[in-house]
Amino acid sequence: MAAREKMLAALIAADSPVCDDCIWELAGLSSRQRAYQTGQQLQAVGALSRGDGTCAVCAKYKTVSRPTGQPIPAPATTMETDVADRPWHWEGNVQAALVESLSAEGWSILNTANTATKEAGVDVIARDPAGAEWWISVKGYPEERATKATRPAVQARHWFSHAMFDVAMYRTERADVRIGVAIPGPYITYERLFEKSRWLQRTAPYTLFTVHQSGRVVATASE
Repeated sequence: MAAREKMLAALIAADSPVCDDCIWELAGLSSRQRAYQTGQQLQAVGALSRGDGTCAVCAKYKTVSRPTGQPIPAPATTMETDVADRPWHWEGNVQAALVESLSAEGWSILNTANTATKEAGVDVIARDPAGAEWWISVKGYPEERATKATRPAVQARHWFSHAMFDVAMYRTERADVRIGVAIPGPYITYERLFEKSRWLQRTAPYTLFTVHQSGRVVATASE
């Protein structure tokens, strides 16, 4: 059973609104990020509604999901299946967790790029509660695969360098925006690279958003 079917079945069985923090375990998904992303997919096809409410499991007031009674239209495409099988540290899941965290803190999300299709442009454009516009580059962490010759740590170095290039390009394009880089963590490769490149953060100020598997986001601003 695919992630969408698992989540919808769990919500129907619960017969009450449930938050992502609780439904991912009830549905047997790999993480709360997977629940968030799957919930977004199900909402897009009309199979469930999402909004503020009290979770029937943890009794906390959060974003909860409710089945609409509509079936899931058509089988998942190959791309949707591939996305559903991605680990929590995949770029799309990192972006989803970041967006959810920022939204919960009162940020307005102005635009997000489709990471599954490798859409060009800024990954996340948002406005913070103080009214400042942010451009955020999002990177994942490479999967360990027997078919890949490049080790994850080596590939991660390339991805981090791409993020630093984004910082330079964003600053050149817009002097007035605030810049962010979002990565999954903690990963020792990213931690070491960040420390080694602190000079760049001081020269071209940006905030590092470290997204944890639990969904917690830690921001490290320029010194």
